[in-house]
Amino acid sequence: VGIAAYLKSRLIVQRLYVSSLQMTNIGEDRICDALLGNANLKEFIMDSNPNSGDSGQKLFQVFSKCQNLSIVSLKGKKFTPESAAKMGKGIEMAPRLQILALEECNLNGSILAPICEGARNNLKLAKLSLNKNSLDVNAANVLGRFLEESRSIQEIELAECNIGDQEMDAMSVGLKKSPNLYYVNLNKNEIGVQGGYVFAEMISTNKGIQILELANNRIGTSTTSIAEVLMNTKGCRLEELDLEDNNIEQSSADMLYQALRENRYLRRLSIKSNPFNPEKFTNLYFTNPLLEIEWTPEMLEISRKPTSPRKKKDSSKKNNKKDEGGNDAPMARGGEEEEEKKRGD
Repeated sequence: VGIAAYLKSRLIVQRLYVSSLQMTNIGEDRICDALLGNANLKEFIMDSNPNSGDSGQKLFQVFSKCQNLSIVSLKGKKFTPESAAKMGKGIEMAPRLQILALEECNLNGSILAPICEGARNNLKLAKLSLNKNSLDVNAANVLGRFLEESRSIQEIELAECNIGDQEMDAMSVGLKKSPNLYYVNLNKNEIGVQGGYVFAEMISTNKGIQILELANNRIGTSTTSIAEVLMNTKGCRLEELDLEDNNIEQSSADMLYQALRENRYLRRLSIKSNPFNPEKFTNLYFTNPLLEIEWTPEMLEISRKPTSPRKKKDSSKKNNKKDEGGNDAPMARGGEEEEEKKRGD
């Protein structure tokens, strides 16, 4: 109540950050009501209020009434299909909204659909952050359609969303056809080899992609497909690539190295915590001086080409043959003369 009264009397507030206050729905509604007359509000961050239940009944009005609102973060909010529909309309009506974060909101396909519809119709929204939502295939299909149809979205963050190869396949068309997308964050998911092939097709088809974050996945041998795209500099403009902890072995790493010898666009490459030796990658500094490469020191201890130890030839087998009785047979004539010469010396 005190915060709401203050906001009503101070209509020049430009940034409101309300986090972990154990507020109820009534408290949130009062704060939202107090903001409706504030034309100066630019940033509205209401994160981690675990006691609040269904959100969106009043929040959607803040989007439409605060004409200068550009950044909104509602981390940890809970939505019903009804409140999500109102939120979608509010997002659509926000004339200057550029960044929207709905992290840890437990979003599924039915909740995400009206929100993405509103985001798609907002021609200013440039960044959507959905980190730490457990997204299933239905939600991935919704996101794929949104990315394909949105004309404003430039950045998408989907870290720690339990995304696997099936979800990647569902989003593949949207990732390849999104017209203005340049930044994709899919760190800490469950993407395997098949998902890696989707990335290769994405950066080959969508030439606007410049930054690709794939740390802590398992794309493994599909790195060779990404390397083939990177080698074709006419079809790829990727500037930053994070492949940390992706189970990339030496053969795939060698292919990546050969590709980067031809690529002049990449500026940052992270290959930390992979089971291969990155020593030869230091040679890339001569072909691309602007390239920054990141790896962990323990990777240098990995043998590049493990070889089996050579077997020593046993010369005694030639000279000391066994006779039929199992005793040592006398050495050959040349061997006796050589032995006597040695003794004489």
